[in-house]
Amino acid sequence: MISAPHATAQLTLSDLSDISLGDYNDSVLELDIDGDSVTDFNISVFNTFSSGLNSLGTNASAENLGSLQVFELGDSINSGWDFNSYSTFNDFVSGGTQYVGVQFDISGNTHFGWLEFNFLNTEFIDGTLVSAGWQATPGATATISALSAVPEPASAGLWSGIAASMVGFWRRRRRTS
Repeated sequence: MISAPHATAQLTLSDLSDISLGDYNDSVLELDIDGDSVTDFNISVFNTFSSGLNSLGTNASAENLGSLQVFELGDSINSGWDFNSYSTFNDFVSGGTQYVGVQFDISGNTHFGWLEFNFLNTEFIDGTLVSAGWQATPGATATISALSAVPEPASAGLWSGIAASMVGFWRRRRRTS
């Protein structure tokens, strides 16, 4: 269900291969965020009625008055938020890309992170779970960033090569002028 995590500095990002929540209507999606073969969360999918994120063990999701707290790119997830073992999607789904803040256990240590969802409209079953990200350092704040914002080493090398070639071309052209 999860591809190999991509790490940069202490931030780890995983592409979840666009899991369609509609495929789990009237059932439960088990989610292992960090790929350690331990289910961290269950997402109950029952249309727009009583859908939610159920945390397992010491894991939890950030909430606001019993509903999942809506986060955006650049927001921080840390121990300053209220976390609960079960929160509903009642106030969460409004269409577009939205993030859920989570805290979960890795080898006995608490880590903070997020789940990225993309909703076509206000129907929960018309959503897709896109990615997950978390801070690899136990207890450290996780700042929400997009999966695509982290260049792969091959892409970064390609762009560096193109930039160096352009600088060289510009310098040679300037000398001949």
